[in-house]
Amino acid sequence: DSGLKPYFGLRVQPTRWLTLRASLAETFRAPTLTMLYGRASDNFSTGWEDVRRPYALTGDPSDSANASRRYRYEASPNLQPAHSRVWQYGFMLDMPGRWLKGLTLGATYSNLEENGVFDWPANYGPAFFRLYEVNGGLGESIVREPGSETYTNRTSAPIPILSSLPGPPGAMTTVAPGETVTVPGRISYIRSAATNLNSQRSESCDVSLTYSRTSASLGRIQLRSALTYWVFWTRVQTVREAQMAQIPNYIGFEYWPRVRMQNSVSWTRGGWGAVLSNNYVGPRGNVNWENGVEIDAYSTFDVQVSREFSRKAKHWLAGTRITLGVDNALDRDPPLTFQSYGYRPADVRRPVGRFFYVSLKRDL
Repeated sequence: DSGLKPYFGLRVQPTRWLTLRASLAETFRAPTLTMLYGRASDNFSTGWEDVRRPYALTGDPSDSANASRRYRYEASPNLQPAHSRVWQYGFMLDMPGRWLKGLTLGATYSNLEENGVFDWPANYGPAFFRLYEVNGGLGESIVREPGSETYTNRTSAPIPILSSLPGPPGAMTTVAPGETVTVPGRISYIRSAATNLNSQRSESCDVSLTYSRTSASLGRIQLRSALTYWVFWTRVQTVREAQMAQIPNYIGFEYWPRVRMQNSVSWTRGGWGAVLSNNYVGPRGNVNWENGVEIDAYSTFDVQVSREFSRKAKHWLAGTRITLGVDNALDRDPPLTFQSYGYRPADVRRPVGRFFYVSLKRDL
């Protein structure tokens, strides 16, 4: 748990126009002060039955889906840092030859594995608690009244109940008609404290292409395109899916587009400058997956023009930079997603649509 982590890097330049590089690093991410020492707070929720004390068996209203459940969010002074290992390799190619001068191609492959990622179990809903109380590592999160009680199934049908025997988390069994079973005490409240709950892994490839040219008459022009292609991303709830034989890949699902791209054209000459940029988020989702939705690609254009006055200028604008710009110049609405507010914030820079701005900076 030391804050000292190793980093190894290798850079090889076999020719003047080709650079090869690779790196391996271990990092850590410390929990926030709120996670460690924040004040406890209570919330209340209804809508889920106590599967260890099914209402059909006990007839106790406090076990039914209509019972009000108290969630207590508590601090976690013993929370540990999340640890990760990142390795990358790639190249940078400055195109040789007279006609390709100024053109640079780069590519990097990245692999990240992070363990002990902190999260609040309450973020995964009541089913996560009630099904993983037994054999799922969340036994301390369900605080019950002391003692136990014995009930007999007096109905004519089997009653499902969470199994208390060793086995996979969430395993259910039944209480047959006339069968007697011992159950734990009623739920007092549900404790939700930040825990080192998750592990996550990602693989991606970044490709960039840049062309730059400078001339006395036109100034400096640069064209740049950068693409990120996600190969794999998953976040596994350790106590929930650690024994899964096949870890799911969420890339391409509703929230995880496979492709993101940024393109730009910039020009500078003297104190003048202009930039046209494009942000692109690829399509994702499938009618046969998740919520049964497909989300369109989303592309926006931003424009910016600036003028910088030299500090040696003999007027009041000396040392001043004036910038005029507009984000989302074409006023594109984000694609609809399966969320209460209709779009995913991570995909939208400004939800207000087309946005004009002016800035003035001056060196003192």
